[in-house]
Amino acid sequence: MVWRRCLASGGARRALWVLGVLVLTAGCTESTTQPVSPSSLPADKVQALALACPAAAQVESRTGGPERVTFDLPAPRGGLAPVAITCTPPSGSSFAIGSHRVTCEGTDQLGLTASCRFRVTVFRRSELNRILAFGDSLTAGVGVAPAQAYPAVLQALLRHRYGAQPITVTNEGIPGERAIVALPRLDAALRQHDPHAVLLMQGTNDLVPDQGDAAAEVIRSMAVHARNQQNDPIIATVPPLGSGLVGADRVEPYNERLRQIAAGEGIPLVDVHRIISEGRCTDGPALPEEGSFPCLLADGVHLTPQGNALVARGFFDRLVALYERNGPGGQLQLTHGGR
Repeated sequence: MVWRRCLASGGARRALWVLGVLVLTAGCTESTTQPVSPSSLPADKVQALALACPAAAQVESRTGGPERVTFDLPAPRGGLAPVAITCTPPSGSSFAIGSHRVTCEGTDQLGLTASCRFRVTVFRRSELNRILAFGDSLTAGVGVAPAQAYPAVLQALLRHRYGAQPITVTNEGIPGERAIVALPRLDAALRQHDPHAVLLMQGTNDLVPDQGDAAAEVIRSMAVHARNQQNDPIIATVPPLGSGLVGADRVEPYNERLRQIAAGEGIPLVDVHRIISEGRCTDGPALPEEGSFPCLLADGVHLTPQGNALVARGFFDRLVALYERNGPGGQLQLTHGGR
């Protein structure tokens, strides 16, 4: 192809391209040199388009109603900029209580498309500020650092979820105590701390002399007493014992009795035995005995740090399910009324 350059009259140069041909408007010169073509796309701009969604968002609703939630748009990777991105629902939308999926889609200048999803969760403010963890050495956290005992871990979980709320979990675990003698101490602890909820996990020490039935009845009495004092009770089963320990075969019958008591009295239950039996802890003994549980320490009785964390998560999930709900007028309330 011959390319022509034209010089318009009066010294003004003007080139007119029509369908790829340079048309002459005045004195023209011909050339066989082709104009420089557009440069090719950089290699890092032609790879497949992808979107990196923001992390899941959790927002507290202080009224129990919808909350306006803002979030960053996903970050595009690959493709040819600019990338047009839209999210449904868009940032700044109001989200009701619950978990919601946000879908974001992007299209680049080459027509490549990509999408990603993340969740926005709006949760209710909890009025559960004072919690009493009552029990024996399993509650006290024997064998682990104080910050690794399940009450301390539970407090950290609750404070993280509810922001600046002054939530306190008081550890009233006494190593070696039997449930059959614990009611007077519980009564004193209730009067001292006036908790919104009391977590009862006790009875392992009663199994060695085979007093599980009596201990279960005392657990019932403690739970009913707490409820009568407007302190919401939650009963927990006890963890398994290591194989070969005295009382190991009495754990499950005792726990089954606790399950029956909780169901009969309408008291929430956390099945710690199931949590620990099914737990996949990696911080147990390096050479565990056959039939042992990985979330128990070498003594076969007390919980490892990971075991304590699993128990804390079990109580946390139960408390969230119980207390993140609307009361009259859209306000939250405790099962038996806040104080």
